Amino acid sequence: MIRIQRSAPVAVPRIATEPLALRSPRAQLESTFTPVLQQQGQPARTREQALAEAQRALAAFSEPGFAAYGDPVTNPADSTTVGGYRRGSPQTADAEAVLAANAGAERAALAALTPPQQTQYLETMALLADRPGAQLAMQTMLLDGRLPGAAAWRSEGPGGNLLETLHTLAVRGVPATTGDTTDFVAQLAVECAAPECINQGDRGTCGPTSLTIALARENPSEYARVVAGLALNGSVVCANGSTLNAYSGASANDGTWRSLTQKLLAPALMSAGNTGFAYDNTNDRNWFIVGFPSGMYPGGLAAVGGMLFNRNFSAVQFLHPALSNGYASGEAFDRLAAGRTPVIAVMDIGHFMIVDRREGGFVYLTNPWGVTERMTEADFQAHCRGVVAATE
Repeated sequence: MIRIQRSAPVAVPRIATEPLALRSPRAQLESTFTPVLQQQGQPARTREQALAEAQRALAAFSEPGFAAYGDPVTNPADSTTVGGYRRGSPQTADAEAVLAANAGAERAALAALTPPQQTQYLETMALLADRPGAQLAMQTMLLDGRLPGAAAWRSEGPGGNLLETLHTLAVRGVPATTGDTTDFVAQLAVECAAPECINQGDRGTCGPTSLTIALARENPSEYARVVAGLALNGSVVCANGSTLNAYSGASANDGTWRSLTQKLLAPALMSAGNTGFAYDNTNDRNWFIVGFPSGMYPGGLAAVGGMLFNRNFSAVQFLHPALSNGYASGEAFDRLAAGRTPVIAVMDIGHFMIVDRREGGFVYLTNPWGVTERMTEADFQAHCRGVVAATE
């Protein structure tokens, strides 16, 4: 399902993608932040205080959202927006202040990494020097432990963890057809820090995008590995051992306002999941002799889930929620309670959404329009006509 555009992506001039010359990791941070702290006289923050402020400032990048069925809970700004604002703009004043005030905690967290990891972090931050929103995402993940990050589920492709992958992209650069390297790394960093901001944009890829959000939440290192493999190699071995190929003709200039990562990943997943159809990214249609509306059928989404998570997925769908008579919503609740995640609901108009939790008579969902929302259990039962979820 296609959503209404909330805001146009921020247009930013291209900046140099070569990392800055470094002395040593600790010396670089000292020279960057210590004078600012001395001048402002700010007391040192604990790691917990710094993380809370970083999370607050990152969440402050928000914009009006459109809920599909319930009430919006969070409306994170798209990664193109957060990663696009330039240093010195009014929108980044809070982020810049938090980055500086958190320098002491950042130094302490960085000192716990190995020297090569320290260099990887600083070189990636150097690439993002003019993108405070993306730097804030990096700092947030350093403070909460997602950097350097757990290992990706497979070793094929660039980088074994999230930090290694981001650094590899920053140093090697992405092909020009994929986009500007600084934009690409900035958007990927923001999406790993706040997966809910991943947005299907103006294409009917709600199913694959929902799985993408779930993957970035569960294992951001694996999400980054898959994206980087497509960007740098044109294909990547997925968690279950199958090969995902980049969509032929995928381009940063495909006429959509999606993030660069979604322009690359979404059409590849659409092609992989819609077996028997030829996905047309330009016109957002599935072809079998004639063109059909865009989207993915639940069985295809279950296949894509197996590729990305290396788990067995099953799918059930009724033609109308009334025919389900509560079976689909009950199945979603049962899978959620058993920890068989991700659980993807098929809503009555054929829109896929992640079922996050059931609490206090409400169902909380992540909508791949870049919004989290909640609805009553009764409303969820009335609108849910299918579910795609792991069986183990």
